[in-house]
Amino acid sequence: MKAVMMVAGKSTRTYPLTLTRPKPLLPILNKPLIYYNLDQLVGLVDEVIVIVGYRKEMIFANLGYEYKGIKIVHQEQKLQLGTGHAVLQAAPHINEAFLVMNGDDLFSKEDIQKLLSFQFAALAQPVSDPSLYGVFQVNEHNQVIRLVEKPKEKIGNLANVGCYLFQPHIFSILEKLEHYEPQSMLGQPPLIWDRAEGFQVFDRWGNAWIDWSSGVLITNAGHAHPLILEALQKLIDQKRLLP
Repeated sequence: MKAVMMVAGKSTRTYPLTLTRPKPLLPILNKPLIYYNLDQLVGLVDEVIVIVGYRKEMIFANLGYEYKGIKIVHQEQKLQLGTGHAVLQAAPHINEAFLVMNGDDLFSKEDIQKLLSFQFAALAQPVSDPSLYGVFQVNEHNQVIRLVEKPKEKIGNLANVGCYLFQPHIFSILEKLEHYEPQSMLGQPPLIWDRAEGFQVFDRWGNAWIDWSSGVLITNAGHAHPLILEALQKLIDQKRLLP
């Protein structure tokens, strides 16, 4: 199996930390963030297509062509036109079911493995402030009614966290939709809106996803406060985060 990892963006929300390096290379406990997700993929995939853009030469210098037995392919997204457009760049390399994941969040191997039982799937996680995310609205049977990007009204708290399983024919959907993707939805693949309605939500409370963005990342990157390091160590001890 192959995975597509998206690391092309500038991550302006994390300036000034990302003025000199891309967000996936920021150190968490003295280890680049992207390495944590690559570690989760060991044993699950044999190839990762890394969608690069901003400071792509630094990503290449750190990853090269192989990581712990996984082949690394660098595919450039010359213009950052949204996540759907980023996934579309991987089309020449894909001919079977594949994973897609943000390269600047943290996911657990156990959660990624849950996706592999389905033809189409997306990880979701309850969050305290749904207005910051794309949110799955579900009914009393945990079936998806709709997916709303950064809802202004309360429709639920089940966030779309940026880790998916897709089939190759989604590229034809992306090609049709890339010119019509609304500005408000640029952060998530548009085909989620096409495929999510009516799907069942499984194990909605089980994910160990961590959103490394904005103040959370700035607080924890580099020389973090001892209390933050202690909290991260607890996650590692609980096997929710690999060192």
